[in-house]
Parts: sequence; C-alpha cells; structure tokens
Amino acid sequence: MTPLPPELAAATALIVEDEFLIANDLRRILTKAGYQVLGLAESGAEARALVAQAAPTIVLLDIFLKGDETGIELAHWLGEQHIPFIFLSANLTDSVLNAAKVTPSFGFLNKPFREKDVLTALEIARYRHAHSEEAKLRQQRDIQMAVNNAIVTLHDRDQLCLAIAAQIDKLAPFALLNLRMGLPEEQSFYWVMLRKTVLGTFERVHLPGLLGRDSPPELLAQLTQEAPDQLGERPGLFAGAAFEELCRHYPTAQASHDAFGVRAMAVFPVLLKQRSFTSIELASTRA
Repeated sequence: MTPLPPELAAATALIVEDEFLIANDLRRILTKAGYQVLGLAESGAEARALVAQAAPTIVLLDIFLKGDETGIELAHWLGEQHIPFIFLSANLTDSVLNAAKVTPSFGFLNKPFREKDVLTALEIARYRHAHSEEAKLRQQRDIQMAVNNAIVTLHDRDQLCLAIAAQIDKLAPFALLNLRMGLPEEQSFYWVMLRKTVLGTFERVHLPGLLGRDSPPELLAQLTQEAPDQLGERPGLFAGAAFEELCRHYPTAQASHDAFGVRAMAVFPVLLKQRSFTSIELASTRA
C-alpha cells in the first residue's frame, strides 16, 4: 500500500464502531498505512473519553452505536471540537441520511468497504478539513481587519457598529449581527444587535423587540448595562442540532430564533485596537 504523502503523515485516528470485527479490520488497515490508531470506541461516551485524552486527526464514525447517543449526535459534538470525521454505515434510510447531511461530515463509507476506499476517503477528508480551516482563518482575519478599519475613523458607538456591519456583510452576508464590545481600561461594556432589512440597510434591534414587550422592566434595565448571556465566549459554527443545543443554553440564541427565525449562527472573537476586544455573532435564517 502506498504510504501517506508527507503533508498527511503522522496522522492519528479514532475508530467509533460497535461491531468489533469491523473496527479491528479498520484498525489493521489504518495501522498498515501509517496511521496511529488512538483507540476503538463502541459508544459515544467511550469516544468522548478517548478524545479527551488525545484529540485525533480524523475519526471514523459509525452512525449506529451502543448506548443512548447515536453517531449523528456525536458528529455534532466532534464538529464543535473541529475534529473531522467520516461516517460509516450500511443501508441508510432517508431520515438517517437527511440527519447526517446537516452534520459537518467529510464523507461517507458504505459497508462493506475496500482498503483502498477507506484510505482514499481519509486522505480526501483530511485535505478538505485542512483547507477549510485555512479558509475560516482567512475570513476571520479579513473580518478583524474590516472591524479595525472602521474603528480608525469612527468613535461614535452606534455609527461604529453600523460601519462594522457594512464591512462584515461584504465578506459574510448575514441576517442578524450581535456585537459585544469590551473596554477593560474603562471598565465598560457595550453590546448591540443589528438586523438587515429587505433594502440591505441595518436597523437596531431593541430589547423589547428581541425579548418581547412583556419582559420585566427590571430585566430590560439590567440588560442595558450587561449582556444577557455569555454566548460570545463560545466560538464556533452552529447549525441544525448544534444550533438547537445552543438555544437551550443561551437566551439570545433562542430569542433570535423565536423573534426572527434564525436557524444558524457563527460566533467568534475579534481583537480590536486601543486595547479593546469584542465577539461577533453572525446569524442566518437559512440552516
């Protein structure tokens, strides 16, 4: 078997498969090709424990596992950890296939599989993942530059937020933007939500419009001084089940879904000039 190319060498793999004969065969194939197999897991719980010990370069993931957690559910968690994976399965139903489609999968291997197919799928998945990560870093760098360019000429906070929104929308079009900005030296905090109109302009979303007009006045007063949750501290891309999980833990994500039909969100930090920092949340009404 042809060894791995240099740029894909020294790879580690985790095999999550509840049928031992299949898992062991995969381990043999990967070891022969130069992969270091970190372990075999029969359930989602075992897989999470192994990942906690050492994050693998790639995961081979069966859709049907032992225990309460399915491979689909584990796939969303792996995506949040930025660990690429390939699904293993046989005789997929339409419902299972549709559920698998919304995960950040890097491929499918149908059982039974050939050695060549396994190794080819792994190399393609790792190549795609490496280049997708580079693309994310480039986009985040471009957004950070756009934000800093806006800060150079604008000091009014509302105008600054509108300028940032306009710059970011050119790079990554969005339906809703939530901007949280901290100025540690001034011990101040500022957050604003902007919604893109049908005309392509941006309007501010005020708290009653987001949380509902029946919200207690004391809550609205409190939120003029601080953010309602710590969503900005959880960077990542969230869609499908991952976004549903986000909504269960963060009120602003749930409120965005309820008020504006948001179905997906990207959250990431940006370092600003003048010793300030911010987090940016881009929301989409399309999953």
